[in-house]
Amino acid sequence: MLMTQENLIALSYSLIIICLITYMTITHAPRFSIDAETSKLIAEYGLIHFTFSRNASNIIENGLIPDDSKKMSFLEKNMVWFFPADSASFSKNLAEVRSKGARKDVDTIVLFKKEFIPMNKLKMRKNPKAIIHIGKVDPNYIEVMDIPTYIEKYLKTS
Repeated sequence: MLMTQENLIALSYSLIIICLITYMTITHAPRFSIDAETSKLIAEYGLIHFTFSRNASNIIENGLIPDDSKKMSFLEKNMVWFFPADSASFSKNLAEVRSKGARKDVDTIVLFKKEFIPMNKLKMRKNPKAIIHIGKVDPNYIEVMDIPTYIEKYLKTS
């Protein structure tokens, strides 16, 4: 069976799309160990998770539970996503989260307290830098607050 030029072009486009999807899936998945710089930030400031105020009472009661319905691939099963809680990257990380469709209205911070973070349950995605915790985060290890309260309490220096 001979391929027509149109079939070859369609096959080429299909292969390119499959390669792009595979590349995006693999690069989005956090599979890297925490580097020394990030480890230092986590130890000093903790981690933050952005969410909505409508989720706050459930998080306070049950902790942060991975939502596998929103994962981009099978590589992201049983993960809770965080960013380092340092003030230098806060605005950039909030903007990154808010750039993603329905998350544009996040208004609440979950602070994963630095003294409770199990470094052996963390992995990192390189770009943009995001940290994942594998499994549920105990409600006793977190603090939930709206974004202005977080900024006032943790990011104001005066």
